[in-house]
Amino acid sequence: MPTPVDSVEEFKVATANQTADFNNSSGMEVSLVTKRGANSWHGSVYEYYLDNNFSGNTWENNQTGTPVPDWHRSWFGAAAGGPLIPKDILGGKTYIFANYQGARYPNSETFNRLVPSADMRNGFLTDPSLAGQPGCDANGRCDLKAMDPRHIGINPYVQQMWNTYMPAGIPGQCGPFSGDGYCDGVNTLLYRANLSIPRNDNFGVARIDHDFGPKWHFMSSYRYYHSEYATDSQVDIGGALSGDTLGTPKSTSNRPQVPWYLVVGMTTSISAHVTNDFRYSFLRNWWQWASSGDPAQPFSGLPAPAGALEPFGESAGHLEALTPYNVNTQQTRTRFWDGKDHFFRDDVSMLKGSHLVQFGGQYQHNWNYHQRTDNGVGINYYPVYQLGDSSGSGNVNLSLISPTIQANPTLAREAAALLGIVTDAQQAYIRSGNNLTLNPPLTAAFDKTTIPYYNLYFNDTWHMKPSLTVTYGLGWTLEMPPVEATGKQVVLVDAKGQPIDTASYLAQRQGAALKGQVFNPQIGFALLPNVAGHPKYPFDPFYHGFSPRIAVAWNPDLGPALGGKRTVFRGGYGRIYGRVNGVNLVLTPLLSPGIIQAVSCSNILNTPSCDPTAKPNANTAFRIGTDGTTVPLPAAQPTLPQPFFPGIGGNAEANGASPLDPHFRPSSVDSFDLTIQHQISGKMSAEVGVISRWVHNELLNININTVPYMMTLGGQTFASAYAAVERAMGCATSQAMCQAATAATTMVAPQPFFETALAGTGYCTPGNCTATVVSKEFVNFQSQNVWTLWSDLDNGSTAPGFNFPFSMMNTGPNAQISSNVTPSTSFGHGNYNGAFVTFRMNDWHGVTLQNNFTWSKALGTGSYVQATSGLTAVDPFDIDRQYGPQVFDRKFVDTMFLVYQLPFYQSQRGLLGHVLGGWTFSPVFTAGSGAPLFCVDNSGVPFEGYSGAQEFGAADNIFINTDANCLQTTKYTGGASVHYLADGTANIFANPSAVFNTLRPPILGIDNRTGGLGQFRGLPYWNMNLGIKKNFRVRERFSADASANFVNVLNHNQLLDPILSLQSPASFGQLSTEGTLPRTLEFGIRVSF
Repeated sequence: MPTPVDSVEEFKVATANQTADFNNSSGMEVSLVTKRGANSWHGSVYEYYLDNNFSGNTWENNQTGTPVPDWHRSWFGAAAGGPLIPKDILGGKTYIFANYQGARYPNSETFNRLVPSADMRNGFLTDPSLAGQPGCDANGRCDLKAMDPRHIGINPYVQQMWNTYMPAGIPGQCGPFSGDGYCDGVNTLLYRANLSIPRNDNFGVARIDHDFGPKWHFMSSYRYYHSEYATDSQVDIGGALSGDTLGTPKSTSNRPQVPWYLVVGMTTSISAHVTNDFRYSFLRNWWQWASSGDPAQPFSGLPAPAGALEPFGESAGHLEALTPYNVNTQQTRTRFWDGKDHFFRDDVSMLKGSHLVQFGGQYQHNWNYHQRTDNGVGINYYPVYQLGDSSGSGNVNLSLISPTIQANPTLAREAAALLGIVTDAQQAYIRSGNNLTLNPPLTAAFDKTTIPYYNLYFNDTWHMKPSLTVTYGLGWTLEMPPVEATGKQVVLVDAKGQPIDTASYLAQRQGAALKGQVFNPQIGFALLPNVAGHPKYPFDPFYHGFSPRIAVAWNPDLGPALGGKRTVFRGGYGRIYGRVNGVNLVLTPLLSPGIIQAVSCSNILNTPSCDPTAKPNANTAFRIGTDGTTVPLPAAQPTLPQPFFPGIGGNAEANGASPLDPHFRPSSVDSFDLTIQHQISGKMSAEVGVISRWVHNELLNININTVPYMMTLGGQTFASAYAAVERAMGCATSQAMCQAATAATTMVAPQPFFETALAGTGYCTPGNCTATVVSKEFVNFQSQNVWTLWSDLDNGSTAPGFNFPFSMMNTGPNAQISSNVTPSTSFGHGNYNGAFVTFRMNDWHGVTLQNNFTWSKALGTGSYVQATSGLTAVDPFDIDRQYGPQVFDRKFVDTMFLVYQLPFYQSQRGLLGHVLGGWTFSPVFTAGSGAPLFCVDNSGVPFEGYSGAQEFGAADNIFINTDANCLQTTKYTGGASVHYLADGTANIFANPSAVFNTLRPPILGIDNRTGGLGQFRGLPYWNMNLGIKKNFRVRERFSADASANFVNVLNHNQLLDPILSLQSPASFGQLSTEGTLPRTLEFGIRVSF
């Protein structure tokens, strides 16, 4: 709900030492008071106008000659307040205030997209590493038809789509995609154009106040907001959708919001010392994500495919898939939210002697109606066929085309897309009813959920002495788990239908592996009413939300030399609980297999068939059109049994699941602070302080289908045997040595684990098992693909591979899950420690100023928002392996604002007074050191922001990833700044090759830490905004203001931090995108009375 400046009378922000009535939101506390009418009428009319033609152009636009996007923005409104009725009625006067504000924003932006080169559209790929290979010339330009074992070459569907609906790119340019593993500037190019994304807003607020005598005050306010705005979440650049034009980007996604809010209150003076304040409010919270969905692309003269083609796959996001309009689930899924929230609050304040006692309570009843079309982890209810994925060519081995292409994820992905090889197919089936009946295609899933919330508190401010005040209190909060109207909440259960506890499951898996045994029990999913024991809630209520507080303020007399009583010492401690939001309370219980049954196949043969045990290659993999227009997926059963055990009894294998852990709970934060404030003079003060926050039970998604790397056989763990191979390959020394290694040159002694675990299945000859696994799985060793390596060998002793039973849910002919099961848990933790210095100046010769400098450190296991999906802990068996800098960890931050009002001609008398008086200048300056900069390892997905995936066997880097970082063999100490290199590119490092040569991937069995959210530091930043205002005083009660407001007034180019990736040494550290807005100028006019 917007809060325009003209609708707010006062606001207050507290980030520390909140009183006990605030105990269920671990962030800052913001209090807003709506303006009210007074005894005389006051009001204003205003408009602010920004025309982008007066703005600076972006740095990247200047590099390619792209003009400034042509758009403007207009904010306008009116506000007025005063007595509604001129005389007293019902014991007092009635006042009214109202404000309307609208916005018209025919916005446009510079839009970047990846497109194929002319050569790639004709079936050619180019890379120097391919020079001289069969089908390639001396420059590495290769005709894939000549290399294709099926002699087909470029796929006719792909070629028509690219030649008909994909505009030309900029030769040699990658722009913001540099170094991400998807754009190489040769086969794939940057396409850039201006995109129109208009927005219209309308907002209104009205407030009525009435006094029922001197002791009773009534208030009520109502707010309404309607916003419609297009986004760049889904864009058609090729005219493939009806009404669109080739080469003119068109937004096909919209985000409407239509909330309204009503509050009524009564404040009562019970006595001279006791006041009661009652509030009731109702919030209608409605929003929608709308898009064109994922329909199959149109083709002329070819049979229509049954699903949309997605060259480069889901991991390419909405900007780098080589398709005219993106069909990635994260951006194209549709949903809406219709919330109806009732809130009651009553507070009593009692003054008794030197005590101000406050106590009260709150009750909130939330009813939420939510509808969606996807499963939350990358699968929508449209069929989508990925041509290549984050790992390259997925499970399809392209060595028959070229071992070099197979070993290079970028080239493998490009080859799969060009040939039309379907590496992954997926679709979500939507079901309803107690027997989970299959709904018609493109029917959305929904739930209707109720969430009650309670809060009680007591607080006492005790003025013990004139110089000493103590504040203490205790709060208690209870947010109950959600209840769905018909029980549509899916719970992860075991074979007996009991909820699976994440910590217990992992402990049993680890304990069994250490004994050389397998713990891989049957899992299932059940609607809440069908869970054994019939629990009422999907997770346990948390009744222990007690929040103690204590704070002390001491104002001693330090004597004349130290300023007497001008110094105040403050210190305090408080515990605040976080609040679980609608994502985990409403969305998450809907997502696991059941109501939404997501299916996928990543082993697709041209027979055609989906065979989880198959090992497709360039000769046997399914190609769209050539082998059919419908890619085989697990069949949709008319109903699903309860509980539903995927892969068992003829049930289809599930793609993945993201349930809630049965012991999920809100986070808590213990905060400590100590400050010293000194009044330098009547208009100047300084304050120094320290603050410490310790966060417990933070959200962390955990994949329980993780590799049991501590499996011990022959007296050795898998992790130890794996590490020995990695050392022999040079991967523990540097990335360069790792990539230069070959299977033939890797000499490693027989490892007891491999010799024991692979014996007797025909995989290898005795004493030669280690050498055999190195030879057959060399690419996975070289890329640290622990998940894929283990899955390849996990054949349940029924085929060449491990001689123990199936140990993963995703392996075997009856695999239950093709990817992951990642319960949302409360296992995370973190801490923040900082010191600050603040200087304040108030109206000193017309200058009001505040400057705040902070020096801090933030560490933890990753502070993830509750909407996080597709991400798991780096190592579910050892959460602290990912402990390190948090994403918001900046060592130094400085913020300053200044307001200078010319101290002369303030009365604006005479012509000179009107010209020189009434001027105000308001600069705002911010600066800070760099944020953590992650470094993508060999299994990460750079553009999607995932730095790792498979290093410790926790993820498959297709549907789920991690935040593991590459590691430094020699700590980099060169700082971060912009360097212009000899080739004309900008780089964060003066010698990027030297820095790259100090890096290596994290290795299971060797490394205990993975760098948190980044071991490098990004660029430091600074920015200055400026406001200039001229007041025109016409009469005593009538004036006008004209203003000019600059963002980035000095047009400082703050480049965006680069993507650091082991997968892209040539562009390592390259800076290619502006990270801030260029200078903009907004004009304003306001008339006040």
